[in-house]
Amino acid sequence: MNQKLLFICLFFAFSSAAYAQQWAPLGAKWTYGVAYAFSPNAGYKEWVCTRDTLINGQSCRVIEAVGSPLGSDFAPSIISYEDSGVVYWYHQNQFTVLYDFNKNAGESWITMSDSCAIEVYVDSTYIDTINGAARKVLLVSSPLGAIYGTVVEGIGFLQQPTPDIIYSCWGWIFCADYYTGLRCYEENELGLCRFQTNIACDYTYTHIYTPPIAVDEIGANVAFKLFPNPASGHLQIETEQAVEANWQIYNALGQPLQKGTTQGNTTTIDIQLLPAGAYFLELRSSNSVQALPFRKG
Repeated sequence: MNQKLLFICLFFAFSSAAYAQQWAPLGAKWTYGVAYAFSPNAGYKEWVCTRDTLINGQSCRVIEAVGSPLGSDFAPSIISYEDSGVVYWYHQNQFTVLYDFNKNAGESWITMSDSCAIEVYVDSTYIDTINGAARKVLLVSSPLGAIYGTVVEGIGFLQQPTPDIIYSCWGWIFCADYYTGLRCYEENELGLCRFQTNIACDYTYTHIYTPPIAVDEIGANVAFKLFPNPASGHLQIETEQAVEANWQIYNALGQPLQKGTTQGNTTTIDIQLLPAGAYFLELRSSNSVQALPFRKG
């Protein structure tokens, strides 16, 4: 009987430790890389847990953007709280599940955006040690592919501050600045955690284009179309006129990765070897330059 009682006590002690409040301690800071629409320039955006607040009787933490948020964020702050391994987010005047670390491979949770329900699937899980602390990691996806990637217990989504719920519900695509992944996370208990070890937390990059001076009437009217976006294995370039142009793919840091020349009205580019992330396709004809952003899923 004593052994059973000891086992029960240890079990509950372990369960309580596993789901201790780790989410958004005051002063925690997330630094995400940023790429700019129609430009290969790169920068960063910080989000900081600044204070407590009370929403509908629920004690929450407020995570605020330092400076203005990106155009696709729709809000200057994230209001959230954790309860027994589930992180809830106050979105469009309602609390909805942001992350559920109780879930395992093959399970899912529902995230609400107004009246739109998005099912987030857990593809796999594992335990990672981050600065000496064991944290559960979820690899997640959604049917439309806009919510995908890695979620770390106590830290959150490694792609951007919150999943792209607007795109998932209504398929809206915004030509705006966007995130290129979590560079650094910092708090008192864990210290500084770097997720992109080859890039400084506050790294910025500026690439200066020098487009040709002469632009004739034909060149000015040429519009290249790039799809699908997000892409997986291949990209396709289309134009109504058969214009020869040199294309080059840059990553979010402005580093050139692939290049070639368009062929007729349709050109297919193999991007299977590119890692998931944000990129730009630069197209240069004899009299025009275009930069088209895309994502590799």
